[in-house]
Amino acid sequence: MSQAAPGASRRRLLIAGWHRPGTGFTRVLDALVQRFVTQVDITWVAIGDTGPERLLQPGVQLIPVPMGVGDSVGAYLIRDRLDALAPDAIFALNDLWYLEHYARVLGPVLGSIPLIGYLPLDGDIPDDLVLPDLSAYRTLCTYTRYAADNLRSSIQRAGMAINVAIAGHGVARAQFQPAETVRRVDFAITERLSLAQSLFALNEPTCVVLNASRPDPRKRIDLGLLGLAAYRAQGGSDVRLCLHQAIAHESMAEALRAQIRELNLESAIIWWPKEPGPISDQALTELYNACALGLNTSAGEGFGLVSFEHAACGVPQLLPDLPPLRELWQDAAILLGPPVRVRTRWSPLLMSELQPDHVADGFKNVLTDPKQYQALSHAALARANAPAFEWDSVAADIAGLIPEVFGNTGA
Repeated sequence: MSQAAPGASRRRLLIAGWHRPGTGFTRVLDALVQRFVTQVDITWVAIGDTGPERLLQPGVQLIPVPMGVGDSVGAYLIRDRLDALAPDAIFALNDLWYLEHYARVLGPVLGSIPLIGYLPLDGDIPDDLVLPDLSAYRTLCTYTRYAADNLRSSIQRAGMAINVAIAGHGVARAQFQPAETVRRVDFAITERLSLAQSLFALNEPTCVVLNASRPDPRKRIDLGLLGLAAYRAQGGSDVRLCLHQAIAHESMAEALRAQIRELNLESAIIWWPKEPGPISDQALTELYNACALGLNTSAGEGFGLVSFEHAACGVPQLLPDLPPLRELWQDAAILLGPPVRVRTRWSPLLMSELQPDHVADGFKNVLTDPKQYQALSHAALARANAPAFEWDSVAADIAGLIPEVFGNTGA
């Protein structure tokens, strides 16, 4: 499909979703927008953006969602301006429970305008859960076959006729790459320790494990702390845990600080950056390269963006043994567990919970064998660079679901 200059001759795609640096959803939408805008004009109804309505770049008009007015995702904004915006299709990225707002508010007024939803499924939909009415969506797409099958079964049980598709998820491999000094020593762990000493101003080369998840109940960062304490109690090597806090809700971060004090881990924890807030891709790449191991202790995960970004820098990953992650990673990561299925007070989805010993065993398995460490480094790098995680391919798959905008050839 040939490119066309922005203007009236092009189709119009309305995108609803986050535009806030430091959030994974923003990174996803930005990657897609850069590919879609070569073909269509875009209106981005932007959650989390606090600036004025503006032209973000040629072909991309950004409309911030006003906060504090009872319209958290911009559904009413879109409804009230639908005639003026005149989209040929609407594409929304968010969690399932937020996608419901668009279906409920826009369904009665869409007419022939197709509504497409793109979502992670960060857990399993239980058989006894009644889904909200999502019937205004023509298609819902998610990242893995496992999630798509679970979503499709739940939609069918609810009696809704919605197409469910797999659209995948990309990795920003141009931004995140192994440091040249790491490549020169063939990913030996010793260079990671030296990079950590330099970045964190430590007294000596040190093994730093990174849990880059934001403080959030689903991410179960507390299990990583318990796992580190168990590893140290077993006589494990001197390891520090870095908690990345691009976005940190103070109440959740304070609960972690209290747990750190209780476990006597103050000297073993690095908060990075030192003050909460998003950091540049260059600074994030430096962080990824300085941390010798990635840790994800989430109770549910649809994709795990930071784990893939870290892996793109050639760093081994410890992940919970969840079906979606097994599908995504195959044998290129250490899968911890088996986790125990649990219901929680903070999600209607079925979750899975690791035990601290699972984390401690993962540390031991990776950090005590230099040859295995190098092999896992190469495996992580190769997996993050697999064709399935190319944003061009993901964008083309999504475009293929919206022929009203992209024609029958995709983006």
